[in-house]
Amino acid sequence: REIAIHTDGDRAWAVRKDNPQLKAVLDEFVRKNRKGTLLGNLLFNRYMKNVDFVSNAFSSDDLQRFRDLRDYFIKYGDQYQLDWLLLAAQGYQESGLDQNKRSPAGAVGIMQIKPSTARDPNVNIPDIHRVESNIHAGTKYLRFL
Repeated sequence: REIAIHTDGDRAWAVRKDNPQLKAVLDEFVRKNRKGTLLGNLLFNRYMKNVDFVSNAFSSDDLQRFRDLRDYFIKYGDQYQLDWLLLAAQGYQESGLDQNKRSPAGAVGIMQIKPSTARDPNVNIPDIHRVESNIHAGTKYLRFL
C-alpha cells in the first residue's frame, strides 16, 4: 500500500548558514547536473523513480536486531564518548545490523570493519567476526577518526 504525503514538490538542500562554500558547491552541482544531463538523468532514475533502495527500518526483524544489539552500542558509545544511537544508525546503514554481511572489499559484520583496520594499532580489536568485537572495533575506529 502506498501513501503519498506530497507530490510534485520542490526538493532542496539544507545547509548551515555559516557554510556558504558548501552551498556554492551544491548549487553548482545542481546547476550542472539537472534532469536532462547524463548524470542528472542517471541520478533521477536511480533515486526519484525507483525507491526499492529505501528499506523499512521499523520492520519487526530490524527492530529485533536493534533490541538485541542495543546494549553493545550503549556500552561502547559510553566507553568512547559517542552517541550510541549514532553507532546503531551507522551499523544499520553499513549492514542492516547483520553480522553475516560481507563486502566485496573484505569488510565484515555489523560495522563493516576490514580485518586490516581492526589490526591497526589505533584500533587493535581482535576477532571482529564476533558481534561484540565488531561493534567495539567499529566504535573505536570512529572515535579514532
